[in-house]
Amino acid sequence: MWCSAVPTHRNSSDFAMAWNRMRNAAAQTASGVPTPAQAPPVHKVIGEAFDTYIVLQYDSETLMFIDKHAAHERLLYEQLKSRRREAAAQTLLLPVTVTLDKAEYTAVLSNLQIFADAGFDVEDFGSGTVLVRTAPLNLDSADIEGSVLEMAGYLEQNRSDVTTEHMDWLYHNIACRAAIKGGSASRREELIALAERLEQNPEVRYCPHGRPIYVMLKKKMLEKEFGRLG
Repeated sequence: MWCSAVPTHRNSSDFAMAWNRMRNAAAQTASGVPTPAQAPPVHKVIGEAFDTYIVLQYDSETLMFIDKHAAHERLLYEQLKSRRREAAAQTLLLPVTVTLDKAEYTAVLSNLQIFADAGFDVEDFGSGTVLVRTAPLNLDSADIEGSVLEMAGYLEQNRSDVTTEHMDWLYHNIACRAAIKGGSASRREELIALAERLEQNPEVRYCPHGRPIYVMLKKKMLEKEFGRLG
C-alpha cells in the first residue's frame, strides 16, 4: 500500500540536494548557529524492518526505506566494474578447491584473466579441479565454490563471445552473492555505513537487476492512515 503511493523516480540531483541540505543543517547545529524551526532535521537511521529494510528519516516530512541487499549489491557491482583489474580481494587462509566437468574446466583455464579481473586468483590443480587462493573481498567463503561454478558454466556457454555485457553478468553474480543478505539482521553500525555510502553515491537508485533500492513514505500518508487529516 505504501510503496504504490510513493514515487521512486526522484532524480539523482534532487537526492543529492536533499542530502546536502541535511548535512548543512547538521553543521549549523554543531557550530551553535540556530536553525530555523521549519528546517528539516538531520537524516538519521531509525532502525531496520524485517531484517531487510533500513528505516531512515530522510527529512521532516519523509521516511526512506532502503533495501539493504539491493543497495549493497549495486554498490559492490559498481566497485567491481570500476576497478576491474585491481578488484579488491581477500587472500584465503585455506584455498578452496572446485571440481568442474570437462567443458567448464577448459572454460575456466581459458579465462583465468577474467577471474583475476573479478578478484579471483584461480590456478589449475589438475584432474578437472581448480584451486582458488583469493576471492572478492566481500564474498563469504561459503559462496566461493558456488560463484566459481556459476561463472564457469556461464563462460562455457558463452566461450565465443565474452563481451562487456557478459562481463557485467559476472559482476552482477559476484555482487549478488557478496552483498548483505535480506532477512538476516545487521548491526546498527553496518546500517549507518551503508546509508552513508548511498549518500556519497546519489546516482545509485536501482540494483543491477533494475529493482528500486529505496522508496519514500510521506508523513501525510501516515497521517491519512491514522485519520489525522481532515
